[in-house]
Amino acid sequence: MPAVPPEEQRILDATIGRHVLAEMYEDDTSADLTVEVTGTRIGVVARSSRQSMIIPSEDLLTAVAQMVGAHEHQATGLTGVAYRYQKDPDGQWTMHARFSYAD
Repeated sequence: MPAVPPEEQRILDATIGRHVLAEMYEDDTSADLTVEVTGTRIGVVARSSRQSMIIPSEDLLTAVAQMVGAHEHQATGLTGVAYRYQKDPDGQWTMHARFSYAD
């Protein structure tokens, strides 16, 4: 199966995460970013533990478009990504991602 090179994906994920976390309130403890790819359309929804809807910044939308473009270039069949950000008691954030691909 075609794939984006791991180092490139790591950089894309880190850039997306930086833009998501820039939108967090101090007392947010988690955040979710959902990306859905349907043909040429990219849907982006962001939420956090304190914000039921976050309007994505232009920088976040650009970073998501770059990630989707990398997957298109590699013909991975990407249909979506669910990112989950969790803040630990020390204030550090961790990220988990679940990628979806066409059958």
